[in-house]
Amino acid sequence: MSFDAKPIADALTKLLSADNIVLLLATLVAAGGGAWAVQSVMNKKERRSELRKELNATTASMVLSYSIRNTFLNMKQDLVRPLRNRYVAEKQAFDQAVAEAKKPGAARIVHEIKADLQTLTMPRTPIETLERHVFEKMTLNSRGQAAVLTLSGSIDTLREAVAFRNKLVDEFRTSPGGADARTYLGTPDERGVFDGRYSSTVEAIYSKTDDCIAFSGFALEDIYERYKRLHARGRQLRLPVGPMAPPVDWAKAEGAGLIPPADQYKSWSSGFRKVETWSERVKRRVWEFLKSIVR
Repeated sequence: MSFDAKPIADALTKLLSADNIVLLLATLVAAGGGAWAVQSVMNKKERRSELRKELNATTASMVLSYSIRNTFLNMKQDLVRPLRNRYVAEKQAFDQAVAEAKKPGAARIVHEIKADLQTLTMPRTPIETLERHVFEKMTLNSRGQAAVLTLSGSIDTLREAVAFRNKLVDEFRTSPGGADARTYLGTPDERGVFDGRYSSTVEAIYSKTDDCIAFSGFALEDIYERYKRLHARGRQLRLPVGPMAPPVDWAKAEGAGLIPPADQYKSWSSGFRKVETWSERVKRRVWEFLKSIVR
């Protein structure tokens, strides 16, 4: 039985003609291009969605960190600084009375201690919400993350110090002798015995309030830098991001002496190197190149 292969050969030749090959390639390219276009649109949509989520979380984190800092600024102004100032003034008055009593021929002086037995209330802050936003919903640099963690620890320590002082105040109120120089001012008696618990607690409350103010400020600075980058990216992707929020103006708080000096935290902040953005890196290299030409 004979088999005629000529029809098959003719069909293959026609199929593999130049026109058909071009048509086949065009079909494949069109199919691949269409798939790429669909994937590109999906990727862009996903990027827009992720950016919108992080931008919302970053904006919320700015509000939270501002709220926390403002809370401790008010606490320092209304409660902590007046408490410490009254305590320091009372200690100075007592020391002056003791110095006068030691002068030759001085009459016996009885100094009545004006103890400040006001109970302090520790304010509630949204620190847990801020931690969730920073560590779960946005990308923040290492200094900002460390600031939030340190802020959380400072709030816990301040809460413990406030509770301990309130406990000591209750002891003074119920003690038959009340608050005396040894227990309230931490001044040694004639035997050299003193109780420094209240004195050290007042200083701890003051310093930890400063820490809460400082570290919430560090966190807010870095969160705001992240916000600016996300906002600019959102404008590039044509997201309805609205106008950029301005940075918080702390001039009034600084003028009132409520914000601790930056040098006080220099050793902490010096451990974090600023990470350059792509544009900053390009500008620096161009500047270095221009300087090398001039030389």
